[in-house]
Amino acid sequence: EILAMSNEEQIKYYKDMKDFYKSLPYDSDYRAKQERRYSAVASIGIPIFNKIFKPVVFNKENIPENENVIFVSNHLNYYDQFQIISAIGNRPIHFLTSTKMLAMKRGLFYKMTGAISVDREDKIDRRNSKEEIIKTLLNGSDVFIFPEGKTNRTKVFLNEFHPGAVAIAKTTGKRIVPMAINDNYSKDSGSLCVRFGKPMTILPTDDVIEKTEELKADIGLLIFENMEYVQKESKEKIKVKEK
Repeated sequence: EILAMSNEEQIKYYKDMKDFYKSLPYDSDYRAKQERRYSAVASIGIPIFNKIFKPVVFNKENIPENENVIFVSNHLNYYDQFQIISAIGNRPIHFLTSTKMLAMKRGLFYKMTGAISVDREDKIDRRNSKEEIIKTLLNGSDVFIFPEGKTNRTKVFLNEFHPGAVAIAKTTGKRIVPMAINDNYSKDSGSLCVRFGKPMTILPTDDVIEKTEELKADIGLLIFENMEYVQKESKEKIKVKEK
């Protein structure tokens, strides 16, 4: 039905949808409390993480300073959140995480700092978590989504991207900041890299599937750039050893 609408009708439809979500109850005081906790923990954890793993961050200037956004990235390891937090800095982010993660030791950290959980096998829970993400964005906070939905432990370069991030961007009018990470947590693997792409704008008239594929391609290119950097770095280290 939406695809059958004219451009003007689609623009009005998404404006009305945004107004609807803005009208829903939202506990801004509780969110602010979670974000203060996030900042407090990040101020302690980031320096420790950086000292141990020494992540290399590229294109951080691509993060808009005066607007909240949807961060998205590939997903390789259960510890990816920590290098992402380190790269973005002391800027509160509400991660979308699986409900099973809340049962882990760090689940308390996720709950305290404003993570939004989802049971992907439960249709109602998926709808509720989407609503919570949209309300969080429309009330001025950042969110983070892994479009692959789970860690990529296969030989596939990138898993298929779920369209949720783009659909939410289309509903809220918030831009997407693509990121690419690697999982070189071992010193022998080369540098731990985090690379930011240019923000992506999703219009009310855009096709969600097409834009999701475009987002996947953007992150794929960022991953290749990280790989090229690590390969170049490895060659330089070999040259130094030979000298």
